[in-house]
Amino acid sequence: MLKKRILTALIALPIVCLILYFFPKVIFFFFLALCLGTTFETASIVLPALRTKLGNPIRGSANFWIVLCALISGIVFACLAFRKEGMQFGVAVFSMMFMLLVANFMSKSIDDAMANMLGTLFSVVYGCLPWVSLLDLYEMGEHSRYLFLLLGIVMANDSGAYFVGKYFGKHLLAPLSSPKKTWEGAVGGVLTGILGGWVINSLFWGELGSWEFIAIASVLTGIAGILGDLTESALKRFGGVKDSGAIFPGHGGLLDRTDSIIFAAPVLWFLLFIDKNDLLTF
Repeated sequence: MLKKRILTALIALPIVCLILYFFPKVIFFFFLALCLGTTFETASIVLPALRTKLGNPIRGSANFWIVLCALISGIVFACLAFRKEGMQFGVAVFSMMFMLLVANFMSKSIDDAMANMLGTLFSVVYGCLPWVSLLDLYEMGEHSRYLFLLLGIVMANDSGAYFVGKYFGKHLLAPLSSPKKTWEGAVGGVLTGILGGWVINSLFWGELGSWEFIAIASVLTGIAGILGDLTESALKRFGGVKDSGAIFPGHGGLLDRTDSIIFAAPVLWFLLFIDKNDLLTF
């Protein structure tokens, strides 16, 4: 399994880096595809589970609602990506409210209605909105520099947490969500995340921020990444699935590979925003 994970990473990572660095014109469509994929996977996990726990699964398939989530997610992402143009923000909000209305009035019982409304809303928020912050990170600096910073921190964090937890982990971090995560692994991941941030900053000749800022950003971003991993683990346990999908051999689905990123991206975006606007000094 570890060999398959490494092989998949060696194939997928260069492709992602090439897209981010050399093909800026397709960035919007790249993130739109990721948005649609993660929303689809989220809805595929959440909606059937909610319909079973709150509603009556015999009354119909959740496929309609899963497709609806992906469609609304794409609309919301596109509107928020171009929100500077004026009315797009209102269209995004209306689309989400329209989705709730459909989930309410097309359901056959109050239990089904609540399952469909909660499931669709959660799927769009969780599967779509973080990708808007990733698109904003891309627009903050040339050559996708801050996206590379994010990837460097998160990947170093994940690798450090895995190996430190495997060889030194003893104290469970969140046994209800993920019985294999340990405090030792989390601390190791945060520390290696700092190194990852410094390495990326060095590759860009220290232009991403002061070394102190990169260290602080790496710690907070790394913690957010760990929380994202735990959140997705809880989501899969709730849905009774091992992986969110099977698109990546040895890695699972899109959510399995991006769970840390979609939590870490808004945090890094916020830190960069307050730093660039001189709201904090490092």
